[in-house]
Amino acid sequence: MKELKIGEQIWTKQNLNVDTFRNGEPIPEVKTDEEWVKAGKEGKPAWCYYNNDPTNGEKFGKLYNLHAVIDARELAPQGWKIPKLQELKCLEKLSSDSFLQIFSSSQGGSRRYDGKFEVDKNSYWTCTPDHCNDHWYASTTVNYPISFWKTDWSSNGFYIRCLKE
Repeated sequence: MKELKIGEQIWTKQNLNVDTFRNGEPIPEVKTDEEWVKAGKEGKPAWCYYNNDPTNGEKFGKLYNLHAVIDARELAPQGWKIPKLQELKCLEKLSSDSFLQIFSSSQGGSRRYDGKFEVDKNSYWTCTPDHCNDHWYASTTVNYPISFWKTDWSSNGFYIRCLKE
């Protein structure tokens, strides 16, 4: 994985692009709006390419629902983790440029809870110390370089940028 060091933190330069958990078990790919909604309602892990286009996976990585993020089989590769909210906010304290240096390099979009894709909005899952029981994500858009949001929609599809453990 390509890395980028900012302050004391080491980040991946690309969004996560895996289709298996750390233990090798597959994460289901979901393509239709109906399948996406169903996976969210049933609490099942899922991933997709932005606009269901595999060429977007090469550019942007995969979008994951929260059920994939909090699964005990772990999504991040060995030696990496999904950042906690305070670790993302640490970047913001350094400067919004630090955040943008990591997170705006690939503008792909996101997937909503209803399965529809959104453009011009990159969102990234975070984990909180209580293992994501508080669901937060960071977002970058054209008008807002960085913002943090709490969500009840665990079936949203967001990117993941990993932080070195």
